[in-house]
Amino acid sequence: MLGRGRSFRSSRAAPLICTGKKSLEIYGEYCANDTLNKIGIRKTLSDTEIHLNGENIHRLSQLAVTVPLQILTPQSYQLLDRGPEYRRKFIEWGVFHVEHQYSELLKRFLRAMNQRNAALKSNQKIARAWDKEVADCGELINSKRERYFGQLNTLLENELKCFMPDLEFDIVWRRGWKAGLTLSDSLIQNFERDCERKFTGSGPQRADIEIRINKIPVSQYASRGQQKLLVAALCIAQLKLSRQITDRKSVLLVDDLAAELDSHNREMLFSRFKESGSQVFLTATDPQLLSGMVDSMFHVEHGSLA
Repeated sequence: MLGRGRSFRSSRAAPLICTGKKSLEIYGEYCANDTLNKIGIRKTLSDTEIHLNGENIHRLSQLAVTVPLQILTPQSYQLLDRGPEYRRKFIEWGVFHVEHQYSELLKRFLRAMNQRNAALKSNQKIARAWDKEVADCGELINSKRERYFGQLNTLLENELKCFMPDLEFDIVWRRGWKAGLTLSDSLIQNFERDCERKFTGSGPQRADIEIRINKIPVSQYASRGQQKLLVAALCIAQLKLSRQITDRKSVLLVDDLAAELDSHNREMLFSRFKESGSQVFLTATDPQLLSGMVDSMFHVEHGSLA
């Protein structure tokens, strides 16, 4: 809530507000590089009020910049077997935190692409007018993503050697248009097809990460446990890279991930979490799963924290 303005489970406030109450309030302090940030949030069923260091803010991206937050849950393996947008969002998180102008550049691109798509549906004669803005922004977005992905992949290789040393991984960035073409050329070459489909088929909005294990797509090869370890490795590599570039620690929330891993992989996972330099919060229904691996333990029962 303090890092994103919402629960990772749902954007709805109702399940989080106590029965019979009209609102929730939460306050926290986040210290980064000797700078203390004070965050307060109040949510009703219809409204959200956020204060950062005494000032009322209206953009959740300001929270995200202040508190770099990553989340791992038992469902995080879906990053690997669901649509490309999930893998793009993963890369977007990293680029957002290391490239200061990235979010504005992405907004420019999406605005231009949406205008082009609207023209493809209603007035195809003017759709080409948006090609330059789409191509210019799209090429810049991809160059930032590719640079980030190259740095991430270097760290990821090391994590995967720790988790699954006997497997051969091939992890490739697919930018969203045909290799050997500029985005401008791709838009021209595919214009008739875009007119037929009534949307823009080339660009960073089509980007994806392709992951293979022993030359086989990860969704066809990896077990559920291997998928979870791979996603954890991706997350840890991302946290390490963010710290390398920004010299800021992130916060990592791990929700009941340990329950489905054997003791060896749990110990390995917790060891890599600590090495990431992040502040880590773990949840488990069985305290024995965390025994000897955490600095502090809190117990929640009937809404009370001890």
